[in-house]
Amino acid sequence: YEKQIFNYLEYFHPNQFKIIFYDHIKIDQKKVLHSLYDFLNIRAEKKPFFYNIMPKLNSRNRILLNLERKYSSNKILVKGLQLLHNMFYFMNLSKKISPDELETRIILSKFYKPHNLRLKKFLIKEELVDINSIHNITWLCD
Repeated sequence: YEKQIFNYLEYFHPNQFKIIFYDHIKIDQKKVLHSLYDFLNIRAEKKPFFYNIMPKLNSRNRILLNLERKYSSNKILVKGLQLLHNMFYFMNLSKKISPDELETRIILSKFYKPHNLRLKKFLIKEELVDINSIHNITWLCD
């Protein structure tokens, strides 16, 4: 990402950037959304209707997705289906990671580590992020 951001910096001032990490979204969606509203100068009363809906967490359950599409006008049913998506997601989290999957994660982590370190240094140098806001992002700070 460092190269892409660097290219954008040729045309845009750093204060026109808002770097958002998925790690922060997972921790506090509302806080991140409010900071994005502030950055874009969007008034709070203009917030989207889906603001208080919990998102589906990486749902791959085709049956639930199809039901949700089919009955999208029924807000109560849609909310119930979203809760089921999240329940299935958390049930899958409890499954153990296979040795192959763990090995793959380790390989990818080693491969991307130098790139992530360069990205971190670049973001700090260009003052695109607050140093204190990234200390808990493990993939960026390992």
